[in-house]
Amino acid sequence: MARLTKLQVEQLKSFYVDGTPITEICTALGITRETFYYHKKKMEEAGIDIDDLRLANLRSARNLAEKESEFLSTLISTFEAGLAKLEEIEDPEKRLETLTKYVTIYYKLKAPKKVDCKQQVIEAVTETIQTLAELAMEQENTHVIQFLHENSTEIINRTLSKK
Repeated sequence: MARLTKLQVEQLKSFYVDGTPITEICTALGITRETFYYHKKKMEEAGIDIDDLRLANLRSARNLAEKESEFLSTLISTFEAGLAKLEEIEDPEKRLETLTKYVTIYYKLKAPKKVDCKQQVIEAVTETIQTLAELAMEQENTHVIQFLHENSTEIINRTLSKK
């Protein structure tokens, strides 16, 4: 088992949370998959759930907005194509059945979304950490910047554990 420095472990975590494939992480750090999973398990034992952090990152507002926009474009195109085909259906019952299907799908999509409280907490804490880091940069307080950089994941984890 390869020993990693603290910096390498932080890089491993950062790469993983950012969505980098495990193979690429192992190549970049010069480690085996076994070593990756060993350190991932050690983080989990220490209370750092990097899978949750990765998921939270993937669910970020920017990623969600891009994916939602793409989804809506596809959905609208599909609905328009379906409505064009609807004109070709002569049987009133089949037309009604098809329209009912589209309306049902539409209302399922428009139903209120479940609120992901954990994600909201992660986003709020992350934004707070970023604001503190910006303030520290303005005041050239490198100690605070370094502290926030090194401990941002721990701050998020501790905040989540209190909820």
